[in-house]
Amino acid sequence: MGRPQNIHSQNNPNILPSTLKHIPRHKALAFGLTFPKASLSATSAANRQDFHNGKITKRLTRKILPVLGLITVLGSGVAQAVTITNTNVSRDGYYSRIQNIPNSFTATNLYTMNYADYEATASLIQFDLAGLDYAPADVNSVKLRLNVLAPLDNTNNVSLGVYKVAVPWTTDNNTLSGWFGTQWPADGNGFRNIVFAGGVGAAPGDSQVITNAGVVEFDVTEMAKQWLADPGANHGIMLSDGVAVWGWPQGPNFGISFSSSRAASGQPALVFDVNDRVMTNGNTITTTYVSSDGYVTLLGESVTGVKDVNFTAPTLANFGSSYYNWSRSLIRFNLAGVNALPAQVSSVKLRLTATTVTNTAASPLEIYKVAVPWDADAVSSEIGFYGSFWPLNEGGNRNIDYAGGVGVAPADAKVITEAGEVEFDVTEMAKEWLANPAANHGILLRVPPTIWGQPGTQDWIIDINSSRAEFDRPTLVFELGAPPAPTIAIARNGSNLEVTWTGGTLQSTTDLANGPWTAVEGATSPLIFPPFVPKQFYRAVQP
Repeated sequence: MGRPQNIHSQNNPNILPSTLKHIPRHKALAFGLTFPKASLSATSAANRQDFHNGKITKRLTRKILPVLGLITVLGSGVAQAVTITNTNVSRDGYYSRIQNIPNSFTATNLYTMNYADYEATASLIQFDLAGLDYAPADVNSVKLRLNVLAPLDNTNNVSLGVYKVAVPWTTDNNTLSGWFGTQWPADGNGFRNIVFAGGVGAAPGDSQVITNAGVVEFDVTEMAKQWLADPGANHGIMLSDGVAVWGWPQGPNFGISFSSSRAASGQPALVFDVNDRVMTNGNTITTTYVSSDGYVTLLGESVTGVKDVNFTAPTLANFGSSYYNWSRSLIRFNLAGVNALPAQVSSVKLRLTATTVTNTAASPLEIYKVAVPWDADAVSSEIGFYGSFWPLNEGGNRNIDYAGGVGVAPADAKVITEAGEVEFDVTEMAKEWLANPAANHGILLRVPPTIWGQPGTQDWIIDINSSRAEFDRPTLVFELGAPPAPTIAIARNGSNLEVTWTGGTLQSTTDLANGPWTAVEGATSPLIFPPFVPKQFYRAVQP
């Protein structure tokens, strides 16, 4: 069957076979089925998953691309690092410490200067980082990129610094500054000066002596990491010589201007160098892309106090104290960057790193597929004393363990007695998530049994690195086989023709020899055709 074959039925349409065998993988065969004045053919192409020297080619894409002002440098092949340039400035402008030059948060330039007995200005820039879904540990470096405008005056070689703004601010001129100093902010002793916005006596995050126009970069890695960890702390950056002006400025004289976010070009940018959380190496895909993880500590009946719900710690606490309290952990991965079909996946391992272990009773740490939706805020508000108010099971009982289902066996369990790396088999749940991303509610970690009231007499501690740990964060490891070959078949369905296919996308052409082949938009298997249709060829291909 190496050549396309046609089955002609012009004289007797009843000879059409009821079923045609699927076409073997790596063949490109055509079956022509000809009704009066019409013919229809189907072909099956070889697996179209890109394989190059044994490695699956992965094209890096970022969910943040639609966000205004975000530009991602894309690459292909084995992903290691990604450069993200963020020009999404929420507000920026310059303020005068003397008011000979009025403040402005609408100008196309940002000014920094200090001229004796005349004027001193500094600038503020605040970036919107909402589209950057990265943990601080993913960040290698962050640079503030500015465009220095000509002419500039810095013959005194004044060093210009970038300071992390420590207090909130608005663009209201009256709030920002006044004569002979500033009315904002106050330091701890009640004194007011704009340089205190960067902290009293604080050193700049970086500084440079700028003597030429053009692009200049400052290292703002640490402050940007802090903003990613705590977005509420993002009050932006101050550009200043760091000199506190009391009364008239005294110099040394300098004047440097930059393009603002409203300039036609050269707008301020934060340039992130981050580790990509989805890595491809041959037939192995690893992802550390955790969308949410944390732990919940529950108190026993005889204990009063405040529950502990923590989704910001570098550790997932899994512990129990006899007659006192116990905890459970939740992890949910984002699989958007995992380019694999469920049928292609041979195994998936959850890789965790235990950091502190006390487990003399050799109790297992169990892994459950979470069956109900949750988020950190809901868990924080719905978990209560004496057990859990989330989730509700079918019988009206409430316990956090029911997040993994009622009477359900764990997907895997391991006895952990020492610190180090441990892997759990989560193949089936991960394949379900790839097939139906809406069903991905994550993983519950627990040490049995389900506790009502107080834990028993045995203590245990199995602390796990969270997604916020510096190293060895939770990881899913996908091992892939070759994608299944697509299949296609043609059968008679009454007086019509029925095309069915699996494992691929249906494409069609009117010219079997020369193409082009195009996807049949909106096609789902089976596809029904009346007998009198124009001649067409079909095939199923892997994307």
